[in-house]
Amino acid sequence: MTRNVTGRISRLQDRRTGMDRYGMLDESARMEVFAKSITPERWEKRASTNQLNTRYALGAMQEVGSDQTQVSLTTAERVGQQLQKGFTARGRSVTFRLQGSVPLNVHIRRYSD
Repeated sequence: MTRNVTGRISRLQDRRTGMDRYGMLDESARMEVFAKSITPERWEKRASTNQLNTRYALGAMQEVGSDQTQVSLTTAERVGQQLQKGFTARGRSVTFRLQGSVPLNVHIRRYSD
């Protein structure tokens, strides 16, 4: 059981820092990801190493960084503008608003365990 939770914590750390996609990045992005990976996040300091399940839960619930939230918001705005143009060209009037995990700030990057 401990090895399973330890593996989950390791994969969680890799996802949160970007090390899970390290090989797909260019050199400047690799430097940024590496620097982020050596700085512990707040959740990593909140529970002792003996409390593995608690550490995993804290890490899974830790909000994503503001940079990732901004990427999600920018993408949503870009898609909304594209849809708006298409609807307007067809004589339709629509209004868009965000709903779900991003505006509630409970979203996760890519996927979870």
